[in-house]
Amino acid sequence: MKISKNRFLSWCCLLFISFVFAQNHLDRSLPADSYFYNPSINTANQVSFPNGSTSTSALQSMINSLSNVGGGVLTINAGTYTLGQIHLKTGVHIRVHPDVVFKTSPMNALFRVGYDNNFENVSNWSFQSTNGEKFTFDFSDMQPNDGIRAFQLGNTTNFRLADFVVLDNYTKFNAVSSGAVGNTNEPAKFASFGIIENLDIKKAHYGYGLTQNQVIQNMLFRNLSGEGGVTLRLESGYSGLADLYVTDKTAIIDNVYGRNISCTNGAHAVMMSPHTITQGMVDVRDISGVSCEAVVSINFGFLSKDKGQSDANGNAINGHSAGTFSEESVIANVSATYGVKAQVRAARLRHIPCALRNYISSDKNLDDESYQAPALALFIIWL
Repeated sequence: MKISKNRFLSWCCLLFISFVFAQNHLDRSLPADSYFYNPSINTANQVSFPNGSTSTSALQSMINSLSNVGGGVLTINAGTYTLGQIHLKTGVHIRVHPDVVFKTSPMNALFRVGYDNNFENVSNWSFQSTNGEKFTFDFSDMQPNDGIRAFQLGNTTNFRLADFVVLDNYTKFNAVSSGAVGNTNEPAKFASFGIIENLDIKKAHYGYGLTQNQVIQNMLFRNLSGEGGVTLRLESGYSGLADLYVTDKTAIIDNVYGRNISCTNGAHAVMMSPHTITQGMVDVRDISGVSCEAVVSINFGFLSKDKGQSDANGNAINGHSAGTFSEESVIANVSATYGVKAQVRAARLRHIPCALRNYISSDKNLDDESYQAPALALFIIWL
C-alpha cells in the first residue's frame, strides 16, 4: 500500500512511542545532579572583574592566575563587556551579575573550554549568574549568517554552564556547541560530566539554535528554551568526526539526559540525527513546542556521497555505515501548540494542507533557509 508522507510520519510516531513503552525504559530515574557535576570550589580565592580594566587580556590574565593558584571564584560585575576570545581554565568558577551584557565580533566562539594548550583538559569549572537570574549575550548587531557562538566545549569535564539569554540575529552556529578535539592518531577528547541549564535564545537561525552536540557524554540539559532554530540538537554530521569514528569508536553521544526543553516559532525543541555513528542512550522528557515545524525530529542514520561515505549507488565505502541511537533511548511527555509562525524548510512546505498555504510567507526568513509557515507535526521521524 502506498502511504503519503504525512500519514507515514504519524504512523512512525505511534510506533516509536509504543516501542518505548514496551521496553519499559520510562522507569529509568534521572541521576542526581552530583553525578553530572561535583565541584570543589576554592572559596579562599575570590576576585572581581573589572579590576581597573575591562579588556580581554585583563580578564584572561585573571582567569589564568586564579587557576594557577588552585582555582577560586571570579565575579564579573554589572556592565557591558565587548571582548575577544576567552579560554576558561580548571578550578575557576565564574559568577556573572544578571546586569552583565557580553558583546563581541564574529568568530568561532566568545568563550572556549578545552581548546587551549594543545587541548588540555579543563575540569571543575562553572559559568553562571550570581543569583540564578539570566545575564545576556548580545549578538543582535551581527548580520544574519555571521558566525558566532557564546560557548564552544572541547576537552572538558565536571562543569556547570547556566543562566543566560542569547539575543541573536539569525547568525550561524549554535549558541553552545560541543565536539571532538585532539591530535591525529590520538583518542578523541570531548565534553563529559556536566550540567547545561537555564538558557534561552531569541531569533535563532533555522539550521542552528541554542545547543549543538556532535559528541557529548554523561550530560544533563535542563530548562532550555529557544525562539527559532533547534533548542537541543544531538547530531553528529561533521565529516571530520565521521572519519575519526572509523578508527575511534569512543566519540559518541551517550548517557545524555534532557528535561524541560521548549521551542517557539522555530524548527524543533529536540532534534536527533546519528548520521554514520552508532550512538548511545538519550533520555529527553517534558518537551514542548509552540508553532514549530515539529516539536521533535528524529532522523535515520545515512551515508553522504559528498563526504566520501557512499558510492554513486548508495553503498557504504571507506569503512562507514549508517548510524543509530541506542534502543534504550526515550523521548517522552511531548506537547505541541499549533501556530502559523513556524520556521519550515522549503522541502517540507508541500506537507502543509492546501487550506493553510496562504499562511506561508512569500519570501525566505532572514536565515535564508526557512519560511514562516504553519506548524507541521508533533513528531517528524524519518525511517
